[in-house]
Amino acid sequence: MSAGAIVLIVFVATADARDPSTTAMINAARVALGPGATVTMREVPRTPTDDEATEIGHAQHADAVAEILWDDAQHLHARVRFHVEGAVRWIDRELGFVQADAPAERGRTVGFALASMLPERARVDEPAQPPPATPTARVTTIAPPDPPEPTFEGPRAI
Repeated sequence: MSAGAIVLIVFVATADARDPSTTAMINAARVALGPGATVTMREVPRTPTDDEATEIGHAQHADAVAEILWDDAQHLHARVRFHVEGAVRWIDRELGFVQADAPAERGRTVGFALASMLPERARVDEPAQPPPATPTARVTTIAPPDPPEPTFEGPRAI
């Protein structure tokens, strides 16, 4: 994981590269990852193998790589494969949409999903701030007054 700005490479099929959902996805990921983040779309004729994708990511000093696979021409079902540099495994997510969802909304959803898959430490641009100081509470205990001393008035007549 790099110490500077985030670098994410997203592999997209050539047929999907100019789709409005793809443009919205890349823009949403950039916004979600914050200023200075680099989100690069890499148009590919076929989905790269895991090794190919991670090698490209490593060569480009990317913090993560992702593959976006649409299972249908209408883009109603997306599969996202995501790998963080240095991690052992890939993360797989599936996102479903309905016909009424606009293509740009589908893309934004995928873009936000991509950003959410990065570990928290990678998404923080600023150093962690210490928690605000807790004011010290001052406790004062007030003791009840002592009971009056019993007095003896002498014998009483019954």
